[in-house]
Amino acid sequence: QTFAKFDEAGTGRILVDRVPELLKELGRDPETGLRVQQLLRERDIDNGDTCTFEEAVQHLKNVEVQEYAGPGADQGGDKTVTPLTLMRRLDEYRKQ
Repeated sequence: QTFAKFDEAGTGRILVDRVPELLKELGRDPETGLRVQQLLRERDIDNGDTCTFEEAVQHLKNVEVQEYAGPGADQGGDKTVTPLTLMRRLDEYRKQ
C-alpha cells in the first residue's frame, strides 16, 4: 500500500530518488534510506533511475545486516546473520 503511493504510474517501479522518502514512511531512519538509495544507484545498472519494491527491500536488508553486524563483519566479525534470520526480517518488514 505504501509503495503504491510512490508508484504513481502503476508500473511496479519507483524513482530511486524517492526511496529514502518511502523508507522513512515505513519507519526507517533517514540515514538508512540514503544508504539504500546509494546502493541502488551503484548496483542497479540495468534499470537506471527506478527500482521495484523487492529491489529496495533487498538493499534495505543488506544495509540493516551491515549495520547490525558492524564494520568488522566482512573481516570475520563475531556477529553472524543466518539466511533464516534474514527471511524472518523480510517477513516482518513486509507485514509493516
